[in-house]
Amino acid sequence: MAADIDRAREALQAIPPDVPRDDWVRAGMAAQAAGLEFADFDAWSAGATNYDARACRDTWRSFKPGRGVGAGTLYRVAAEHGWRMGESKPLQHPQQAPRKATQSQRKPVPSMTPADVWARCESATPNHPYCERKDIDGAPLAGLRVVPHGDALRIAGQNMAGALVVPALAADGTLQSLQLIPPPGAGKKLNLPGAPMAGARFIVSTPEAGQPMYLCEGIGQAWACWQATGHAAICCFGWGNLGTVARAIRKGDTAARLVLVPDVGKEGDALRIAAELDCKVATMPEGEPQNFDCNDFAQREGADVLADLLERASEPPRPAPLLPVVDVAGVLSHPSAPPRFVWGQYLPRQQVALLGAHGGTGKSTIALMLAVCVASGRELFGHETEQGRVVFASLEDGADVVRHRLAFICQQWGMAPHALAQNLVIADGTSHPELFTAERREQGHTTPSYAELRELAKRAALLVVDNASDAYGGDEIQRQQVRAFIRCLAEIARAEDCAVLLLAHVDKGTSRTRKAEGGEGYSGSTAWNNSVRSRLFMARAEDGTLSLEHQKSNLVRQHVNYGT
Repeated sequence: MAADIDRAREALQAIPPDVPRDDWVRAGMAAQAAGLEFADFDAWSAGATNYDARACRDTWRSFKPGRGVGAGTLYRVAAEHGWRMGESKPLQHPQQAPRKATQSQRKPVPSMTPADVWARCESATPNHPYCERKDIDGAPLAGLRVVPHGDALRIAGQNMAGALVVPALAADGTLQSLQLIPPPGAGKKLNLPGAPMAGARFIVSTPEAGQPMYLCEGIGQAWACWQATGHAAICCFGWGNLGTVARAIRKGDTAARLVLVPDVGKEGDALRIAAELDCKVATMPEGEPQNFDCNDFAQREGADVLADLLERASEPPRPAPLLPVVDVAGVLSHPSAPPRFVWGQYLPRQQVALLGAHGGTGKSTIALMLAVCVASGRELFGHETEQGRVVFASLEDGADVVRHRLAFICQQWGMAPHALAQNLVIADGTSHPELFTAERREQGHTTPSYAELRELAKRAALLVVDNASDAYGGDEIQRQQVRAFIRCLAEIARAEDCAVLLLAHVDKGTSRTRKAEGGEGYSGSTAWNNSVRSRLFMARAEDGTLSLEHQKSNLVRQHVNYGT
């Protein structure tokens, strides 16, 4: 997958961003279809003379999948501009009718090949307006040139005479493309059409073994890093190309000391690349404006201060291990805390428990009675509760139904509702019940209702979710989706050190027999049973007697069953 993304990013970089708007939009849609993100599209678009950040973002948001523009369009257009994938043969396209002259102008003519343009350029000097603005001077300046005055070179309708020329070199040092930088105020940086930039770089100074190499977006930033430290710095010709260059360097030299120096706003992406490639990251101080870079910093604070900032480059935070090792030696000397329960030994803290019953049995009322008991510290069915805050999420029955049941409970037990309100929160989720949703065989994701429930559950001792059929928007027989849903509830349990009780309907066999014998106390995939740590089943006998059966317990010995 990463290789496909890199290939798509390289193809996009091969297309001049100054193409007509319709072609620009088509390239963006194709880039999105190929899996690229907005940051890639934005970094590429920034090379256009008419770049507008807001228009770029709005256009990206307007793209809708399935509008007839696929990833193949990206590679076809890139190939028209000279892009070839790796070292493979040129892409073969089906025979097409002759194209209009305006289209053939995209292909480089001899006078616009990188070598020809470079050959007729003049040596650059520190007096070039861009060099003066960016403080570009020193021995590496011999590697830059300037388009002579009177030269006929034009890109996107702009006369390039007088532009600073930065050679974009392939990994083997051969000339791959050119970046042309007009004097300040005369236009934006432009890349030579028909000559792809993907993977190209320009190195300021010579890399030394064992010394850091700084990777930056542009020539000004790279120059500032070299002047501040004396170590080689690499111009990657845009942030979208920096990751490609870094990967190529790391592939060829596993010991290279790479330091990424992102502009403000690119820190997150820099950390991701650094974690992937074992690099360090030197970020600008907090509070600087968007796109503020190390050249801006050096000109304001001085090269010595920039050198100190680069010296403090750090590795990205290491992600927590996916499989942490458990302490074995200390199980006796430093024992883990025993399981704790909110009610008897049925509802363990930091775990999800399931209460299954046939529809109409009364499980919602029993769960509400339990919520009242925990909120008030009252026993239920002879088993103690640990008093604490309770959140009851009613996703099946509306507010009036739940309030009617609560009023009955308060009357029967002689409880004052205003005192109960201090510890009991009831949320009516019937309008937006789904906490988790999934399509087909996808793993699925949580919903805004889940996010609200997480906030409501802060500092709770017990969370009751009524009912699984409303909360779960996936396929009940898809094990992966069911486990993902239960994990989402378990996250709340662990974060708040609370018990989560999920109410659920039972399978058809159990519903018909009104008992779990010959059936199951849940409906759907076995993951409903396997993913919870405690499972209860409630049934009503012909004479109206309710029985509660503890069918599963992972943390303590199962209790005997009892009826009411």
